[in-house]
Amino acid sequence: MHQVLQAGHHIKVNRGFYHHHGIYMGGGWVAELAKPADGGVTRMVPLATFTRGAGLQIVDHANGLPLHAVVENVRRAPQWRRYDLLDWNCEHFATWCSTHVVESEQVRSLVQGVAISLLVELIESEAAA
Repeated sequence: MHQVLQAGHHIKVNRGFYHHHGIYMGGGWVAELAKPADGGVTRMVPLATFTRGAGLQIVDHANGLPLHAVVENVRRAPQWRRYDLLDWNCEHFATWCSTHVVESEQVRSLVQGVAISLLVELIESEAAA
């Protein structure tokens, strides 16, 4: 099903190694959490700047908030927290605005991958001993 992009939609674009997340605010503008080099706070950027020519995906949250509430959350969040890769990245920001839940599937997958690698290394070193 094709959705029409509306203010309040959680959106993401593939940046190769990761997905960049934001909230579409309407009128061609996106709220994103800037990387630390760009201040690490919420900012508004044109949709074309956000996508950098990549395909855009709308993130569907089964228990998401109404779109107008998502927009209000963005307006409340600008200086709430600064960027932190593991605790408050662009996905945490967009998911919190959309659901009031702070989570990042990308971070969860990374942590699980590291944990599995460490466990395999431990098992192999124990077996070799």
